[in-house]
Amino acid sequence: MQQLFIFLLLASILCGQTLPTVPSNVFRLSYGSSISESKWDFDKQSFDLRGIGRHYFNNLTHNDSVRFSSNYDLYHNGSLMVDSVYTIEEWLTRFNSDHGFNLPVFGAQIIDTSKGVSPSGSYLESRNKKTTGKIFMVEYGLSNEVTLSVSVPILDSYTIDRSITDYSIKGMDDVDVLLNYHANAKSDFNDFINSNNYSGLGSGLKDTISAIYETFYKKSSEFSVLWATHAGNDPLNNLLIDARFIPQDIVKDTISLVDLVSYYYPSEQSGSGVNDVTVGATILLKGKPTWANNGKENALYAQIYLGIPYGKTLSSFKAVGSKQFTEAKIGNGVSRWSFGVYGNSGLKGNTKGRIYFQTLIKFSTPEILNTPVGLFSGGHTNPDSITSQIGNTYKFDQGLGLFFRGGGELDMIPNQLRINAELNYTLKGQDRFVSKDPDWDRWMEKHVGYSSSLKRMDIRAEIWLLNSISKNRIGPISFDLYAGFKNCVIADNTFDGWNVYTGITTYYQGW
Repeated sequence: MQQLFIFLLLASILCGQTLPTVPSNVFRLSYGSSISESKWDFDKQSFDLRGIGRHYFNNLTHNDSVRFSSNYDLYHNGSLMVDSVYTIEEWLTRFNSDHGFNLPVFGAQIIDTSKGVSPSGSYLESRNKKTTGKIFMVEYGLSNEVTLSVSVPILDSYTIDRSITDYSIKGMDDVDVLLNYHANAKSDFNDFINSNNYSGLGSGLKDTISAIYETFYKKSSEFSVLWATHAGNDPLNNLLIDARFIPQDIVKDTISLVDLVSYYYPSEQSGSGVNDVTVGATILLKGKPTWANNGKENALYAQIYLGIPYGKTLSSFKAVGSKQFTEAKIGNGVSRWSFGVYGNSGLKGNTKGRIYFQTLIKFSTPEILNTPVGLFSGGHTNPDSITSQIGNTYKFDQGLGLFFRGGGELDMIPNQLRINAELNYTLKGQDRFVSKDPDWDRWMEKHVGYSSSLKRMDIRAEIWLLNSISKNRIGPISFDLYAGFKNCVIADNTFDGWNVYTGITTYYQGW
């Protein structure tokens, strides 16, 4: 999850704020910068092209009698109207009865209608991420017990190199009945049209027979099934030839799985700009403020944060077309609330230092976002068909999260040189997707080789040069400098990597 990685990157920079609050009417101003690299090698993932499968048999389209009634599959083509009175099936049945012929009537086929059909397959995916960014943070002591904060992260560059390999798809044996029927029907109609029986009919009957034949077996027909007789039960390996399956940007008469993977999954995605802005408050619940007791006493704080969805998400496919495939989603796209506590305790004796912990529970409010159009998620080869079956937008709710960090700091040179080390743990449940297509929702939430739930553990180390304590300060300006390194030790369904950051903190008296 790229949004989680951004959160951890920003959290690394903000960990430089060693004290949770500042005195009343004091501003703490911070600037940090960071670079990072990470990688995510997915397990083998599964996919299905259910949109293609529904052109063989559409189990989702019914008439008032709950009979499968799609006009664009192979199951019951005779349900099309031949005129204002009769369907093709009715007209051919009557024609056969009146003239003693046995032409196919395109009735409902004998297949298992309790389930749909779908070409399915698998693929391997790997992502490499590189980022550079900075963050500005302002904290203000509303009182000695309450500190307000706002942080504005900016990504100067955000690049994902993506590799899709070992992709394959298998055919569908359960559509052979449909394919055989149409192969035989086409042959039967051809033989009849070339026979004396056909030539002996009146012009009106011949025109109707020819029109029915061309409805299904002329390539330019809206209801042509020639694509299916060509593709057989293995449409991607045998190539798709109908325009309804070919993206407009692919200027070819036939398409293969190789063409589609190259189209939908370019090797690089990138983005930049302001990310989600966070506002928050830290409130002393018990003890004295850490800054007031030189870190020697215990203190417990309540914390509340709101992540405001300011960062850029994916553009609408209808607006930008295939350019969406090269965009990297920077922001979460949802408002993210965090509630928790922060506690610290000073070390005993002459050693100057403290240990601390923070725990946060995170949840989101659902938002409407633009649909990410993809071959493996969308289940179709044509992006217009994907957005038609899923919708151009969907409702997104990020999963419930838990964040914990615990660590300690120690002054190597009292009030001048400080080191810090901590452990971070992040856990997030499955995200929730709601669109026009329940299959897409389930696939985005979880499928073989992937889950939108995740966990991650990091270790972090920092060094601080302190110039904000009056009796040790050099020069008139109060500031602290810090540098840190964070490395991932456990990553499940997310990126595994490192980032390095530096920053400066200064203070300003409000009166």
